[in-house]
Amino acid sequence: MAEEPTFERADNRRALEELGRILAASERGDVRIRALGGAAVALHSARARYPGSLARGYSDLDLVIDRRSKGRTEGVLAGLGYLPDAQFNAVHGRTRLMFDHPVHGHV
Repeated sequence: MAEEPTFERADNRRALEELGRILAASERGDVRIRALGGAAVALHSARARYPGSLARGYSDLDLVIDRRSKGRTEGVLAGLGYLPDAQFNAVHGRTRLMFDHPVHGHV
């Protein structure tokens, strides 16, 4: 039995849809958010959505921002229902942030 394309897996499809939602909201808010990691590769590469060396599940979404847009990024994510992980962000906030969504997991 052939393995299902990664993109067709419901959890991955939802992750890629959510990544698209975040990127669209960042554009509307004039905030430059860029995606990294497996979901970002799959968003741009059909090959990464099929079984093979690049195919895998996406347990979270990895994003990168310009440090100067931290506040605006927090606003974009809050507008999408993401809540900051206060403890993680207090310790790592200078270089990394984490946000959680009750349905979509964390970024």
